[in-house]
Amino acid sequence: MRALAQAVPEDCASPESRAHFLSRFWHLLPEKQLLSPRLSLNAASAYALVSESEIEQHLKRLQHGTLAYPDWLDFEIRRRASRYPLPDNVATISILTTVYQGINIALLDALANSIAKQTIGAAQWVIVAHGPISEDILGHIRVKAEALWGATLVVEPQPLGIMGAMLRCLEYAQGQYIVPGWMLATRGYQRM
Repeated sequence: MRALAQAVPEDCASPESRAHFLSRFWHLLPEKQLLSPRLSLNAASAYALVSESEIEQHLKRLQHGTLAYPDWLDFEIRRRASRYPLPDNVATISILTTVYQGINIALLDALANSIAKQTIGAAQWVIVAHGPISEDILGHIRVKAEALWGATLVVEPQPLGIMGAMLRCLEYAQGQYIVPGWMLATRGYQRM
């Protein structure tokens, strides 16, 4: 008995879905546990023996079809948001950040960008600047905290240490939950 299909399932997928699939499961290609590493990976010569260079060339062509990480993440966030809608009453979140002498302003700006992109907006961002911080940097933080970030800025001229500064942040925090600011730059708190 033999069957002939007019199309293979992957031909019915949209280019965006195909790119998402390749990006999501790229780490599994080529499958070597169940299939011989010498078998062809394309539909035209499926299960035929091919050279390693042909497999590498095919994988390179497939890899060009993967999404860049930011595009994949945006796609994944949209997909999950459609599956798991936000509740009507979301919890309030306070973000706590401490800055001190030698801070890299570019990293603080990147953190602000990360906070702005969260699915659920923070109810509050508390920044405690402590110790001898240059007036230029403190001015930059002050202007952005008020005008762009909507953050509460607390300035302490004496160094408080990381735990002392976080304790000062907690004194100002009003959210139901607190999140250390550095965590947002790497993980985020959005519904993933």
